[in-house]
Amino acid sequence: MKNLISAIDNLVPTILNQNMITNTDIELLKDTFATKEDLQQMKSDLLDKLDSVLKEILASREEETILSHRVSDHEDRITKLESN
Repeated sequence: MKNLISAIDNLVPTILNQNMITNTDIELLKDTFATKEDLQQMKSDLLDKLDSVLKEILASREEETILSHRVSDHEDRITKLESN
């Protein structure tokens, strides 16, 4: 029985060492996959770019509204002049 326990005690470190991740493995994973910080930076960059695009869209819509109003005014004036 003592021999069996001794054999198991000798095998446990070997088994654990084979199944444990090493610091080298961790470094390889860090190089392969994006970290939380990487993803946060990507998100921040994307939102900054989207913000500038949305500002341009809003400015374009405002300009379209102003021009639409001017065209409507011109159409009303032309109609009025033609009716005289």
